[in-house]
Amino acid sequence: MEPQEISAKTGIGLMRVAGLTVTGRKKLLEERTRRKAPLVDRTFYTSVNGMFASSYLHAFRVLGHEAIRHFALKSIERILQDNVAGDELLHCEGVKAVLDDYVHIIGALLSAYEVTGGSFYLERAGNLMELCIRKFWDRDSGGFFDTETVVLGAKNKTIEDIPHPSANALGIMQLLKLYHMTGKDAYDKYAETALRAFSGRVQDMGIHAGYYFCSLDAYYHMLRLSLEVSPESELAVTAISLLNPYESLIYGEDKGLVTPCLNGVCLEPLSRAEVLRGFLRNPR
Repeated sequence: MEPQEISAKTGIGLMRVAGLTVTGRKKLLEERTRRKAPLVDRTFYTSVNGMFASSYLHAFRVLGHEAIRHFALKSIERILQDNVAGDELLHCEGVKAVLDDYVHIIGALLSAYEVTGGSFYLERAGNLMELCIRKFWDRDSGGFFDTETVVLGAKNKTIEDIPHPSANALGIMQLLKLYHMTGKDAYDKYAETALRAFSGRVQDMGIHAGYYFCSLDAYYHMLRLSLEVSPESELAVTAISLLNPYESLIYGEDKGLVTPCLNGVCLEPLSRAEVLRGFLRNPR
């Protein structure tokens, strides 16, 4: 309650109520500081930081706030600085990364490339995906193992979203984006193999495999935008700001054109922002 309401209900003067509130808070704080404080985990994890960096870049595309983009890019830079030892990605200091770490930082790097056009981000994402495949890919039946080595007597290969999107489903999504961004057929083949590997298991899982079905949808409906423009141009800003559920952006030589491709068919290049805006609002 507000002080005025307390005063009216109790008959105590307003100034006295305000004084009692201040005194009461001080006493409560003194008592609380005598108790053992709960643990705050300040470990710098690759997986959740990559997830948040991707979310910040998504927010930048919607809101256009430069501070959001700067924070995300700075966070990605710190992940690559603090949680990489030689060629080895780390989960946190001194701990090798698991599949979750790889797919989230790869996703963050691809998002960074889409909003900046910086080839470094795309190249680094590709390198990490190659390493991820080498470490976690199931060469017998497809899909990614959650860990590189056996843990508690087993190597798991999960597709459930519990509670975050499954690392395998995210891995498929990153493979599809890399395929459209780089044109490397191997990425598309890996994605298709993984989709097939889990297709039987997910039939009875429903919403618990929600992100698998998103990746399956993306396999058939990924929109690719070839941006032959400067990342700062009106055309690029328009393409970045109007998100589609499944899309990949690839930058090329500045010709003042954006070419949309959908379902393997490339449409006529667009040169005006208002025309691109109209297309992106209903690309199908």
